[in-house]
Parts: sequence; C-alpha cells; structure tokens
Amino acid sequence: MVLSLLPCKYPSPSPLLPTFWQKDFCLYNSIDKVNTMAIILELDNRSDINGSTFVLSRNKAVANQRKHGVSFDDAATVFDDPLFILIDASRHDEQREAVIGFDQTGCLLFVVHIEVDHAFIRIISARRAEPEEEVLYAK
Repeated sequence: MVLSLLPCKYPSPSPLLPTFWQKDFCLYNSIDKVNTMAIILELDNRSDINGSTFVLSRNKAVANQRKHGVSFDDAATVFDDPLFILIDASRHDEQREAVIGFDQTGCLLFVVHIEVDHAFIRIISARRAEPEEEVLYAK
C-alpha cells in the first residue's frame, strides 16, 4: 500500500496525545484515494453487470446470505429493473441509498448500497422487501 505524504487533513483528536501517535493518526488519515480504491477492488469481488460495476465484500455477502437468504449477485440484478425505486437509507451520518425492485428470479428486494465516486456500486445489504416497501414499489 502506498501512503500519501500530503499534509494531514484531519486534526488529531487531542493535542495531549503523544507526538508519535499524532503523526500516525495523520499518516493513516492521508491514504491516497486511488490506492485505496485499488485495495478495495483487490480484496473484494468485482462484477460488471449490464454496464454497472459492483464491488461486493466476500465476508458481507456470506453473512447476508445466511441472515436474509439473498445473495449479493441476485441483489445486483435489481438495478436492471426498469421500475426500481431509489430511496434514502442514510443512517448514523452515513450517506446510503436503497433500491426497491425485482431481481432476476422475480423476488422483490430491498438493497442498501453506496455509489463510490461514480466508479462502482458497493452493496451493503440485501433482503426481501417488507410489506410497506412493497406498497412503495406498487405506487
């Protein structure tokens, strides 16, 4: 991994911390964006589906399949539904969106995701739509 030597963008949380920790804090918060994306793409599964690039965390995909019974590969096909609905799913000051739509198997899904620098979509979770989400989709 290549680290940027740019000035620290984030101030140390406390000037009372040891100087060596403050330098490390600065260094870790100045990771070069391009290299960070390269690392993300290297560690996760990357899929190109109908012109859209999806980056899927292997561990999260397995956990999601176990918890919700929905694979991230099926969830990615929801973006092909011409009638899908995009809603805000932000939480804890983290910008997220959710798509409600039918996957390739005909299941109505609720897929939480983020779009990273208009380069790819990272799926965070996917589950079957709940009744109130079905109503939103039907409108």
